[in-house]
Amino acid sequence: IFFFYLIYYIRPKVRVKAAFIRDIWKYSFPLFFTAIAFVFATEVDNIMLGLLRSEYDVGIYSIAKQFTEKLPHISTAIAMGTLPLFGKFSQDNKKKLNNLFKKLLRLNTYIFVPLCLVLALTAPYFVPLLYGEQYLTAITPLQILLIHLLCSSFFVFTCGILDYRGLAKIRAWISPLSIGLNIALNFYLIPKWGAVGAALGT
Repeated sequence: IFFFYLIYYIRPKVRVKAAFIRDIWKYSFPLFFTAIAFVFATEVDNIMLGLLRSEYDVGIYSIAKQFTEKLPHISTAIAMGTLPLFGKFSQDNKKKLNNLFKKLLRLNTYIFVPLCLVLALTAPYFVPLLYGEQYLTAITPLQILLIHLLCSSFFVFTCGILDYRGLAKIRAWISPLSIGLNIALNFYLIPKWGAVGAALGT
C-alpha cells in the first residue's frame, strides 16, 4: 500500500535525479546482501547440526549461542552513537577520526576481554545452575564461542566504518566466502564433535 501511495501521490511531486537513485541503489544493495548473509550465517550451524547430528546437539549449541549472540549489542549501542561521524571523512578530520577509532577499540577491549574471561571461567557453574546437569556438555561450545563473541564485538566497529564510508561491497564479497568456509568446516567437524565442532567452525 505504501509503495503505491509513494508512486501515485508523492513521487510526482518530488523530482529526484536518476544519478542520485543509482547512487542509493549502489550504496544500499551491498548492505541488503550482507544483512541477508548475516541472518543465514547465524542459523547455518543449527541447521547443519540438525542434519548431521541430532536434536540434542542443536539444543546444546543453542544454549551456548544464547550467551554469545546478544552481547555484541553492547558494541552496537556504542557504535550507533559514534560511527556516523565517519561518514564525513576528509583530510582535515582524518587524524581526529583515527584517534576516535582507536579509543573505540580500546573501550571495546576493556569491556569484552574481561567479560569473555569471566564467562569462560564461570560457565561450569552457571550453565548447570540455569539449565540443569543434563546440559553440562554445553560448557565447551560456549567457551569456544566466546572467541567468536570477542571478534564479533570488534566487527561491529570495523564493518560499521566500511558501511558509513560506502564500502559495504567489500563485506558483500567477504560474507559468502566466510559462510562457505563455515559450511565446509561444519561438514568436517560436526560429524566428529557435534556442537563442539560447530563452535570450532564458527
